[in-house]
Amino acid sequence: MGPQKLEDPHLKPPLTISRDDDYFAWMAEGGRIRTSARAIIVDPKRSRVLVEKNLGAGNPFFNFIGGGVVVGESLTQCIARELVEELRVGVAEMRYLFVVETFTRHADGVRHGLEHYFEVL
Repeated sequence: MGPQKLEDPHLKPPLTISRDDDYFAWMAEGGRIRTSARAIIVDPKRSRVLVEKNLGAGNPFFNFIGGGVVVGESLTQCIARELVEELRVGVAEMRYLFVVETFTRHADGVRHGLEHYFEVL
């Protein structure tokens, strides 16, 4: 099987991840996987979803509330902390939904991420 192309309309040219790439060499050179937890918060009528606008590097984008997991912190602790930091609210209940693996190009190279999504009630 050949290289897997990960295409994103914001990345030109498309990022290519090959089976021939040495993942362990990349990790030894300082590469890391950023683990984050995100909250999907839907209003009681289930007609609207809360997102935040991020102005990152002059390219505005929207994302769900949340952020990076701190060493020693669980995913649920991360969600609880981020909700207090960003919205000043506590968590009543949450349910794990899914994980998304990302490869995004940054000025310092490619960043590998695992974003875990929770429904927060």
